Parts: sequence; structure tokens; C-alpha cells
Amino acid sequence: MIKALLPTLATFTLGALLDDDSPLPADLISPRVLTPGGMLVFGGAPKVGKSDFLLAWLTHMAAGASFQGMVPPRPLRVFYLQAEVQYHYLRERVKSIKLPASRLLDARANFIATPQLRLILDDAGLAQVIPTVKQAFGEKAPDNIAIDPIRNVFDGGDSGGENDNDAMLFFL
Repeated sequence: MIKALLPTLATFTLGALLDDDSPLPADLISPRVLTPGGMLVFGGAPKVGKSDFLLAWLTHMAAGASFQGMVPPRPLRVFYLQAEVQYHYLRERVKSIKLPASRLLDARANFIATPQLRLILDDAGLAQVIPTVKQAFGEKAPDNIAIDPIRNVFDGGDSGGENDNDAMLFFL
């Protein structure tokens, strides 16, 4: 019987880490707010303005504009999967956001939002979302996919729902 060799994990000595002066990958949103391939969970108490903050932040990132000290390296392609706010109220909120006039064209092209969706991000939900994202951005993938609020698209089953940390981590 021949055993298949499992690939080994990468390891680095402290010396190798200290001696490596290669450039760091550019932050997607600096300073170290969101790094390439990273995930960010933004949470807080109900009705404190999380969605309004997120919407303002994402539109600024789509515009390539600084927001509260957070700076994208370029205008980011943002897909905002909205599962709470209906179209007319979403429209009202984005019209109140103050973007630099010189950046408005970038934001108009780079920020794509859904109105309130009623779906679970299981296989059936993903079968709807993935083609929608591809249609919105074509061959270039979005830089950022935001889901707001995650509890509306998450089915934790009988395990405790959105308050079951293990189930939520598995979902993410």
C-alpha cells in the first residue's frame, strides 16, 4: 500500500520574518481596515445607524474618496446586497450622502446596490446572487461585497440562529 503524502504547511522562522523587507500588499481600505482577501464584520446595537454609516462609507470607497480617515487606493467596485431597506428609502438615503463632486462619476459607476431582498444565502440564494454580481460588474469582480444586515440572509437552522457564533463563523 502506498500512502499519499500530504502537502506540508508553510512555515517561517522568526529570522526569516524579521529579514523579509518585501513590500506589503496594498490595503483595500487603509489603514489596515480591509486587506486583500480579508473579511470585515461591522456590528452594533439595533437602530444606531449602522446601515447609514455603511452606505456612506461604501459610496465613498466606490468614489475613491476618503471617509473618516479610511482611504481606498482607487475607486473600488462595491456590491451592496441590501436585505432590509426598501428601494424608495434606499434611494432617499443615498441622495443625502455628500460625495466630492470630482468623484461622483466613479461612485455612480462603481456602486451597485440591491433593494430589500428576501432570500437566504444558501445554494438557492447564491444561485440568484452570483449571476447578479457578474452581470453588474462583467469580467471584473467587485472589490467589496457588503451584506446588510447579515442576519436577514443567514439561516442558522435550529442551532441558535445569528447568535450561534460557530454557525455564523461557518456561514462567513
